[in-house]
Amino acid sequence: MSACAAREEALVALEPVLLDSSPRVSAAAARALVRLRAPQATAEVAWTSAQRWSRQAAWLLSRGAGSWDRVEADLRARADADARLAFRGLEGIRNWLGTSAATTYAVLSDEQRERIRELLATDALGQATRRAVAFHAGIQLPPPTAIAPEDAATVPGDAASFVTRPRRSGRWLRLVRRR
Repeated sequence: MSACAAREEALVALEPVLLDSSPRVSAAAARALVRLRAPQATAEVAWTSAQRWSRQAAWLLSRGAGSWDRVEADLRARADADARLAFRGLEGIRNWLGTSAATTYAVLSDEQRERIRELLATDALGQATRRAVAFHAGIQLPPPTAIAPEDAATVPGDAASFVTRPRRSGRWLRLVRRR
């Protein structure tokens, strides 16, 4: 009983430390909360902080839970205004897709699926990465947008229709290299 009480007291004491003015203290608090298996709601205040290091601490804490919490934390980080945190979020997503996506067996709750869907709707990720994450999460995304006219070359077909394909830039270089 005393161990549970000590854990609860530690969670209550460490949560405000995520917003500390020192980046090292915030990161240490996040690592301690990960070891205590703090609930994900603990990081919410830090995610909304104006301090970059508090948001990074929230990312460390959220990511520490693993599985879909890790994916959600990386997506949130990727959408962050801080370039370093956004880069870490992108690297986290790429790492997850390359090493852990196929073995993420945890059931995704409806609430978390909706939050991930909202994060995937942002332009923070490339189309291929967005589709891969959506596939593993079981999320149906809308079809990709049409190619903009200035980025496409039109090839005439029969009188009733035409085919639009992406412009092939650099083809002449590939032809030169083959010789």
